[in-house]
This record gives sequence, C-alpha cells and structure tokens, in this order.
Amino acid sequence: MAKPALAWSFLLAALLGGGCIVAKGGLPSSSQGTGGEGSSTSGAAVGGAGGSGPAVSASSGMATGPSASASTGCPATPEVCDNGIDDDCDGLIDCADPECSAPSDGRACVASAPAGWTLTTLTTGPGNGCSVGFGPAVLVAQPPTSAGATCDCTCGAAVSNPCTQGTLTIKSGTSCTAETITSFVTGGCDPLGMTLVGPHKSILGTVLNPVPAACAFTVNKPAGIPSSVETLCAPTASGAGGCNVGEACLPKVTAAQLCIQTNGDVACPAGSLFTVRQVVGAPGDVIDQRTCAACTCTSNASTCGNATFTAYMDGNCTVSPVSAAINGVCGAAANNASLQNDTHFVYQATPNVTSCTPSSAKPALMGAFQLNAPITLCCQP
Repeated sequence: MAKPALAWSFLLAALLGGGCIVAKGGLPSSSQGTGGEGSSTSGAAVGGAGGSGPAVSASSGMATGPSASASTGCPATPEVCDNGIDDDCDGLIDCADPECSAPSDGRACVASAPAGWTLTTLTTGPGNGCSVGFGPAVLVAQPPTSAGATCDCTCGAAVSNPCTQGTLTIKSGTSCTAETITSFVTGGCDPLGMTLVGPHKSILGTVLNPVPAACAFTVNKPAGIPSSVETLCAPTASGAGGCNVGEACLPKVTAAQLCIQTNGDVACPAGSLFTVRQVVGAPGDVIDQRTCAACTCTSNASTCGNATFTAYMDGNCTVSPVSAAINGVCGAAANNASLQNDTHFVYQATPNVTSCTPSSAKPALMGAFQLNAPITLCCQP
C-alpha cells in the first residue's frame, strides 16, 4: 500500500510548485522534473535540488518573483503633474498626488475662473518674465491720472480796441455849431450818416470811455501722470486635475498675485473669491476725454487817450482824409482843412493799458483718460 501514498506526494508537490501539468488520470506526467522523495510538512520547497518551478515562501506559501506593477500592467513611472493621468498608478492624479506638491514641482489647487473669465497672475513692474507654467508676459497699466489738476488759461491781445467802441457825438462848423452828428463807432470805416456841407473846419467831441473787449486766450490741459507698468502671465494650456470642483491645479506662484481677467470694463463676478478690481490696458493706449471749464479774457483798459477823428469822402475811408483831435474842445482840423463833402470816418484812441485778465486762470479739469481696449482684473485680497 506504499505506492498510492507516494503518488499523492508527487501530486501535492506539483500543485505547490505551480509549474506542473496534470495528466488526465490525476497522476503527474513523466515529463515533470525529478528529484528525491523528500517532502516538507512546513511548506518548504518540495522536489529537492533537482526540482523545477518558482520558490515558495516558507511562512505564507505565496510565490515570489515579478513586481505587483508588472502583474497589473502599470508602468513604474514618475507622476506627470499636468496631464490628468495617474501615471504612477497610486490612485492619485496631478495636484492630489504628493509627488506634485513638492516645492520643485510647485503645484497647488486654486480657485478656478468663473465663466467668461480666465486665470492670470499680476506682478507690479515689468518684472523678469513669467514663472514656469505661465506666459507669455503681457505688459499693462492703468490709465494716466490727473486727479486734482486744473487747466491753465492765458490771455493774448484784445481782439478789438476797447477805446474805439460806442456812440460818438461831434459838433462841426466854423465854431463847432453848424452840425451835430451822432455815429456808432466800430473802430473801422464807419458812416457819418450824412454828408457834410459847408466849410466844417472845426470839430468838438468827447473821448469815448473804454468798454470791455474780448481777448485771445489759450487753455492748456495738464499732462497725465502715467501709471506703473504691471505684468500679466496667464497659465499655459493644461489638463491638470486632482482638485475639488471649482478649483484648478496650477503651478504655485509666490512673487505674483493670482487674479482673473476679462475684456471690457465690468464689475467683478458676484460671489467670487476675486474681489480686488482694477481696469488696465496696453500702456499708452488711451483716449484723452478730459475737457477744461470755460475761460474768457477781458481787456483791462480804464482810460483812453490820443483820440482822433478822420473824415473821408468815400465808403472805404481812403479819399481825402481830414483829421481833427477829439478832446472835448472845439478845435480846427489838421492844416485847417475842411470836412466838406465827407461821408465816412475812422475814430482812433489809445487805451492806457493793453493787458487782459482771464475770467479764471485755473479752469476746472473735467473728464478723464479712457483706455482704448480695457481689461478688467479681479484679484484675491
């Protein structure tokens, strides 16, 4: 009865070794490796030195050999932190994998941008480019400022003589009693309103008082004060994952501020973590919509002198001029000439000062610079 026991011993050894082929009749085939008849009740290797097949652990009876990764088909590769794939087969992707949160990798979950907005970083000054994972650098600035500034109003010369405006009354004749003429003075060639007949060699008239005259003026807007240049760096295209809903997996930034941006001048999105707002645009790409409040200049003359009255025979004041002083005294015309047949005249006088005074030397500045293509930034506090 020893043979059946020996057959079962060989069958057990074959099953434990994992490398045998069982024949139809339940007996080991003659092609199996041979060895001694020794066996172990503790689960040690069976078959002696001549046996074949993998080794068996004495403590657990499990086979040892290729790694678990190889047995599942997962390559033993480092985690790639921006592709949304569990590269190292540890069940964690990108930002959720500790391999991606080390300072050398610098990834972290941050609040994602709402619809219609994109994430960006903001750095004051032109900076030194963008951090790894961000770019290209875009330079922006807020519009120039001129808060509290005023315009300058400067006066030029009076546009008309303040001493040659008004109504002139003269008396003429040999003793200034023959005719009384009232004419409106414009400073140009004015009609007498009648034709003088008779000798009319003397003139009596009173000097006109100065009237306020408009003056030329110039209003200058102050220059704007440029704003500091800032640098925007948008994250490069990435399919990184491993964050909660409403978050994005991005490279860490330490020297920049995390913001969201959108085109136009709009409010920050309601309920967002990005609440600090500013509107920027390309440096210098602005429209100056500032205007100055009204400014006028008026002549300062207070008296007039050297008034003369010159009569002519034609409507262009060119034919046969005869002049006489206007000083409140009846006096003869120059060279004792006659004003007979004269129809037009020119009245001239000299103001005591020719300066002008602005109505406001510092008119108010209204309006502001507007960005041609505004971009709204909303940053985290």
